[in-house]
Amino acid sequence: MIRMQITHITKEDFFDVFIPAFEASITPDNVRVGFRVAGLIPFDPESMISRLDLKLMTPSPPNSSPNTVKTWTPKTLSTAYEATRSSTTLKRKISEHQNSSPTHIFEVVDLVIKGLSKLTHRMVLLEAENKELRSK
Repeated sequence: MIRMQITHITKEDFFDVFIPAFEASITPDNVRVGFRVAGLIPFDPESMISRLDLKLMTPSPPNSSPNTVKTWTPKTLSTAYEATRSSTTLKRKISEHQNSSPTHIFEVVDLVIKGLSKLTHRMVLLEAENKELRSK
């Protein structure tokens, strides 16, 4: 349909094109490769975690001095402290944003989303590992 320049599809026509596409793509070889790449069979969660480019580090304690200017360096989140700090920065940027460019706000949002995605993936892998260990 895309090759025929058809870029919109109705709900009624969806399954007419979905089923052949699904059957062509969900082959035994593709399923095996997907499980292997995801680190599920053979079980190897480290292979997936290593692709997430996680850089875990202990955060510095928050500075309690009232006269210190708080700076924010854009980076992908790795800790709850960083998520809280980025959230506060984002709220401040949104409240200060009037007729200026929203580029910095979008950068903060993108980094927050990327960090949350990495933390979520890691949490799912740790929960699976925990469940497996408890079943032994």
